[in-house]
Amino acid sequence: MKILLIHGPNLNKLGFRDPHFYGVQTLAQITKSLNTKVKKRGHSLESFQSNHEGELIDFLQKEGQKADGILINPGALSHSSYALKDALLDTGLPCIEVHLSKLFEREDYRRKSVTAEACELMIYGKGVKGYREALDLLLDVIEKKRVILQNQVIGNPLDHSLSPDLHGLIYNEIGLAAVMKKRVVPLDELKKVINDFRKNKGALMAVTLPHKESVMEFLDEIDPVAKKIGSVNTVLNKNGRLVGSNTDIVGIEAALEGVKIKNKTILILGAGGASKALCYFLKSKGADVLIHNRTHQKALDFAKKYKATAVSLEDLNPHDIDVIVNATPLGMYPFIHECPLSTDFLLSKHTVFDLIYNPEKTLFLHRAESVGAKIRSGLLMFVAQGVAQVEKLSERKVHKLSYEKYLRTYL
Repeated sequence: MKILLIHGPNLNKLGFRDPHFYGVQTLAQITKSLNTKVKKRGHSLESFQSNHEGELIDFLQKEGQKADGILINPGALSHSSYALKDALLDTGLPCIEVHLSKLFEREDYRRKSVTAEACELMIYGKGVKGYREALDLLLDVIEKKRVILQNQVIGNPLDHSLSPDLHGLIYNEIGLAAVMKKRVVPLDELKKVINDFRKNKGALMAVTLPHKESVMEFLDEIDPVAKKIGSVNTVLNKNGRLVGSNTDIVGIEAALEGVKIKNKTILILGAGGASKALCYFLKSKGADVLIHNRTHQKALDFAKKYKATAVSLEDLNPHDIDVIVNATPLGMYPFIHECPLSTDFLLSKHTVFDLIYNPEKTLFLHRAESVGAKIRSGLLMFVAQGVAQVEKLSERKVHKLSYEKYLRTYL
């Protein structure tokens, strides 16, 4: 078995150039260390470095036919070279991209990798240790000792979704061999998509609008809390058995930390799947919950089921409200100029929480802030519920880093 170790522009200067970002080990030292590891497993390593895109592509076209896997650090080409991405794809070989530095602490243009789209996954920010981790994983995949989990987020639309980015950050941090991809799923295709997911044993499916309720009928098991809520945002494939749960509760609790809820009057805008988790949480904390929906009958049905009160905005006195929560998609990217409520209704006494996280500060939150209201973005909720999803998947505790800080680079 032969592994290709490929390095792009300027990486011949490793150990001398920007050691703060790239460390002090030279390319020769890194190559020697990896070569020793490959030989111990009975395989061979061929190393190649070039400062020229064309030479890297020529090498892939020639040597890719004789190799079994690729470990690549494209350097600066990772941010721009679609030609190199195509060359990697053309080999048909398992490939892992590795970077020494923490990409999300670098300049904006360094935070995205074009070439990583041709790879099984990308490992970054771990120095030389990241190379060893990537090589071990690549060899395990080739030897069929490990699989890289193919997780997905389903919904419609998904233009706004940062789930793959958040999950990718967490997977890299904890060393989980997994990727997450978006899958736009119309409602009439949901059953087929769920059945296909049964083949993806051990994987996770994140569920977002509009499928949090409709997905439930296709699952084998739903945990008690999600069943009470009536919506699911997380599905785990446990050896072909699909188990649903709801981590929105964790996110809501994180986002509303420090906000007084007990005996307070809270207005929820919208009566969809996210509102169910909200209402469940707020009622459990002793709040008086009002629900408004543009289709009043839906609000009435929701209120009856979740022991809330259905209301029309024209019948409300804003001074009677303590907290307002937007659980509609109004204002979500790309429709950022939409808003669920007029400024006239908003008061400085209000705490205003928007479940939307892209953009981080919606028009609704801008308007609330302009009248002196306290505001809470959905970004903290999004991060907390995503961390909880990964904890369920990996069955380990995830260290709470400032993932929202890194996600802001996408917003």
